[in-house]
Amino acid sequence: MWTVPTPITSGGDYQVKITSINNTTVTHLSDINFTIENLPTEPEELPKISVGNTKITEGNKNKTAKFQVTLDNPSDEIVKVNYTTANQTAKVNQDYRRKKGTLTFQPGETTKTIDVTILGDTKTEPNEKFKLQLSQPQNAELDDKVGIATIINDDKRQPNISVSDAKIVEGNGGRKNLKFQVTLDTKPEETVRVNYATGNQTAKANQDYKTTKGTLTFKPGQTRKTITIPVLGDGKIEGDETFQLNLSKPRNAKIKDRRGIGTIRDNDFPTVSIKDAEITEGDDGEKQLKFDVTLNTKVNKRVEVSYATADGTAKKGSDYEQTQGKLVFRPNQKKKTVTVPILGDFSQEDNENFIVNLRKPKNAKLGDKRAIGKIKDNDDGKNDGSLQTAINLGMLTEEVVVDEIGFSERGDRDTNDYYRFRVNKESNFVLFLDDMLLNANVDLYGSSEELINQSKNKDAQREKIVTVLEPGTYYVMVYPQGGDRTPYRLSLNLI
Repeated sequence: MWTVPTPITSGGDYQVKITSINNTTVTHLSDINFTIENLPTEPEELPKISVGNTKITEGNKNKTAKFQVTLDNPSDEIVKVNYTTANQTAKVNQDYRRKKGTLTFQPGETTKTIDVTILGDTKTEPNEKFKLQLSQPQNAELDDKVGIATIINDDKRQPNISVSDAKIVEGNGGRKNLKFQVTLDTKPEETVRVNYATGNQTAKANQDYKTTKGTLTFKPGQTRKTITIPVLGDGKIEGDETFQLNLSKPRNAKIKDRRGIGTIRDNDFPTVSIKDAEITEGDDGEKQLKFDVTLNTKVNKRVEVSYATADGTAKKGSDYEQTQGKLVFRPNQKKKTVTVPILGDFSQEDNENFIVNLRKPKNAKLGDKRAIGKIKDNDDGKNDGSLQTAINLGMLTEEVVVDEIGFSERGDRDTNDYYRFRVNKESNFVLFLDDMLLNANVDLYGSSEELINQSKNKDAQREKIVTVLEPGTYYVMVYPQGGDRTPYRLSLNLI
């Protein structure tokens, strides 16, 4: 064993370099030339930084998710690393709060925690994720630089609560029960409760219905319940009225339709009636026969009733003008009038009548639904041989008359036949006089007895008048030529 005469520090690593040998046989350390040097120092390995994944149940209130950040070896140096959160399916400020900063390991520390606030809610939603990213390490290297946080949803799907509308006929007294249906759209796993209360609209509490409130309870698995509201009947004539049933403060469920409308249908109606009427006929033109239609009481709603004439002994178009329509009583009106035009003539005839019928009442009921219209005759039967004695053909559509002219009747020779008709709109008018054996002529007059047109052909030729007529009353006179006597056929038509 040789002792090296060189001071060497304890604990170090050294190497001996032989530079030359003095003798072939080395018997002493002096025979060798050498140097002693420090061994080169190997570079020190940096610790590696990793961040782990984490999971947390969401809850209905805020919670804290914890990420573990670790060094695989302790360091003699201070180690630092930056971090920040980032969205995946979870969204910042909806599901978690943004977090960023710098994490510091003191010499010898290997574990640190980063806390991120999780925002709890009651929404039913899938599990969601976000990430924590590490960057810019100091005195260390990144190994696993991304940690994933999974937010586990703990909110069960809550059923939706809805309330139906409801209707009922009021009644004249006492109570009836109006029933509202309250439903869940799915079977609940927990007990569901919801508050309810009535509220006024046009119907008033404790006048039209009884104030009702309470709490409805659905046991697990139940999906339908009924709320019963007493409706107070009366004998008042009033319109349909409504109130509301409101839901509030659901537990273990959500409200989808929070308001039901209760309709109380009024069953108290006024009576609508029509009175008989009469009129003296007149000799020409129109008179107006008026029928009173009345309600037995005022009401605060619109009332309607239809009406139409019908023949009795009087005939539409010749004695009266057919009339139909609808009467409308506005709120608080009690009386209306139906007017029927009466067609006068000079014919001697008995008193005649026709009918006006009421039907299809709305917001009312029928009382006396039929009225008799009486037309009193004022003709004495005398024939003065003028247009005033004209036979009334009524409202003209198409008319054919077969008669004869020039013959003697009760000692007097019949020399003129007169006819009267009416036109209700501007029309093309055509008249034919034919089927004659001898000569006869025809004249057309207006309502003021002014001659409008005439036809005077020779012998038994057909007579013809074609013209345009305005609305009004017109007369036709058929007369023989000289002393001729002949049958004839008179045709009148509007085109």
